[in-house]
Amino acid sequence: MEITNNMEYLMSPKTIAIIGCSEHNIGGVTLKNLQETGFKGAIYPVHPKGKPVFGIDCYTSIEDIPEVECAVIGLRNSLVIDTIKQLSEKNVKAAVILASGFAEVPGDEGKHIQQKLKKVIKDSNMAVCGPNCLGLINLNDRVSMFSAALDGELADGGVGVVSHSGSACIAMMSTGRGIGFSHMISTGNEVGVSSVDYFRFLVEDEKTKVIVGILEGINDPNGLSEVAKLAREKQKPIIILKVGKSEKGSLAAASHTGSIVGSSDLHQSFFKQNGIIEAESYNEVIEIAEVMLRYHNDLPKGNGMGLVAISGGQLALSCDIAESIGLNIPQINEETQQELAKYLPDFANTVNPLDVTSTGLFDLEAYKQCLLALSKDPAIDIIAVCQDATAGLNHSESVIYQNVAKAISEVANALPVPIVVFTHISGGLDTGIYNVLDAVDVPLLQGANESMVAIQKLINYAAYQPTTTSVEAVNQEVEVPDRESLSESESKKLLSSFGIRTTREITVRNVEEADAFADSVGYPLVAKIDSPDILHKTESGAIRLGIQNSEELKEAFFEVYENAKNYNPNAQLNGVNIQEMVQGGLEFIIGVRNDEVYGTYMVVGLGGVFVELFKDVSLRILPISKSDAYDMINDLQSKELLAGYRNGTTYDVEALTEAIVHLSAMAAQTKGQLSEIEINPLLVLEKGKGVVALDALITTNKKLVQSV
Repeated sequence: MEITNNMEYLMSPKTIAIIGCSEHNIGGVTLKNLQETGFKGAIYPVHPKGKPVFGIDCYTSIEDIPEVECAVIGLRNSLVIDTIKQLSEKNVKAAVILASGFAEVPGDEGKHIQQKLKKVIKDSNMAVCGPNCLGLINLNDRVSMFSAALDGELADGGVGVVSHSGSACIAMMSTGRGIGFSHMISTGNEVGVSSVDYFRFLVEDEKTKVIVGILEGINDPNGLSEVAKLAREKQKPIIILKVGKSEKGSLAAASHTGSIVGSSDLHQSFFKQNGIIEAESYNEVIEIAEVMLRYHNDLPKGNGMGLVAISGGQLALSCDIAESIGLNIPQINEETQQELAKYLPDFANTVNPLDVTSTGLFDLEAYKQCLLALSKDPAIDIIAVCQDATAGLNHSESVIYQNVAKAISEVANALPVPIVVFTHISGGLDTGIYNVLDAVDVPLLQGANESMVAIQKLINYAAYQPTTTSVEAVNQEVEVPDRESLSESESKKLLSSFGIRTTREITVRNVEEADAFADSVGYPLVAKIDSPDILHKTESGAIRLGIQNSEELKEAFFEVYENAKNYNPNAQLNGVNIQEMVQGGLEFIIGVRNDEVYGTYMVVGLGGVFVELFKDVSLRILPISKSDAYDMINDLQSKELLAGYRNGTTYDVEALTEAIVHLSAMAAQTKGQLSEIEINPLLVLEKGKGVVALDALITTNKKLVQSV
């Protein structure tokens, strides 16, 4: 369907018909909105009774209306399909379907109607918004095909909003902030035009500078990834609030990987990989949009934040919040401190964070010089000023703080770094203070937490670099047993074929074979059951560590075998796997799973028996390049252990990255065949000594992998 060919008629029609329109229904609300927000084109209401609607003559049927570009359908769901057919016959290019009662309702009837509607829309080639939506607004062109009452004074501006929820659109328009909107789009069920199509339209729209998505699901990750790349090229930040993230993933996962990863982790990873800014609340959306709108073309060059306030208490709280989310408040150099000392009282500390004391209120020239001095320090990339600016300020306080705002506004354009002003309390802003700062494009944010997050998102957006390192292609013949899961020995054989080192081991059926292996390898050894039906050997008691001699080996052989039989009498037992016991190193986990939305993804983290307790993991959607692997490791809190925490051992990070890349290649080579791959633990040895897979778990989709 060539929806994009007709998007202009949906987003900015010159003529509009409203089907099912009277002064007392949603069609009438839509017509009133068009009138009050200043739509300049022709409007044609349609209703069987033919009575005028708010002074406009009404037509009794679609056949009677003149040629129109777009139609708003305010009829019940059972009438929508025939209406689309009639509009298509009239060569109408676009439509907005307001009705509910489709796939969003329980049961099969609504889904069945929606499927039929989808086919009719496809055949018509119309660009269709909805169904189950409030409609859309183009404030720049004053087109408001929206079925909830609007304020005719809505300000246009640079923020475009795409939302599955109509109420979210109302919430965004009702913030009382100075942010203006280019478009407000309630997408509903997206039977016609998708959210990705709207994103693409907004990326190309000259008046849209920042794009906000409030989404209940990501239905086209590949399309969204392409749009995100285009948006980045055009310096248009995309902010997404993903709702419904608390839904749990599959509970049937056999691996630790499945139990430590939720759907929200995957969304977060996808957003991060694609340079999309993620918000956690409506409040965060507003503050992030505010700061992005001002600075999307003037981004910070680094992550050093200078923090300024006239209150030690507010400064301390701001520092607490900044530290909790990982914002960097660096030390400033001695030259900067000496410059600050010229303008501050003797008792003031000339450090970052900077408490300017009463200087910030009563010596505004000195205050301006402090901001200039701090901004020129090499460690500072952005300045955040904490300043009371709530709507409840009394008049005298407002006047004082407006003067402070004027001082900031007078120096803002001379600063070599961006500057952001924020007030600790949410709940509205002092209009006078806001207007002073707005006049020079300095953002005034509200809420200490939300403001710090907005600054962090700006810094992270500025630092984002798309993956440039190519992923090495691997041509490896692969054969996987056609069963639900592999034994450990089979899993390790497959890993070894992709260059991932595993333990030296042998699967034996008697003690004599075990002794012969021990003579060649030496002690200590490990004994495990080898079975595709017993995946977690610790829980079954089918493992013995630290075997030191032949007598212990014999004892362990029978113990492991008997425990496995008792744990699962029906299990296929291939024998006992005797392995070298590799000592030292750090235990990590690397695993691969499939997701129905995002496809194959990888998890890397601190491993061993505590993997589910600490959940120190990093995710990426495949494929994984070497630079991706480094980034994943750097995301982990345990990265300091790898680097030699407190003068400890330095471990082989290079070998860990290679193992991650090789596992990614294996997942790509066996695409569609393997359900889960997990190495836990993967022992990362001392620098230069590599890694070794101590245990492995692979489940399949019960299909034989063909040689490639």
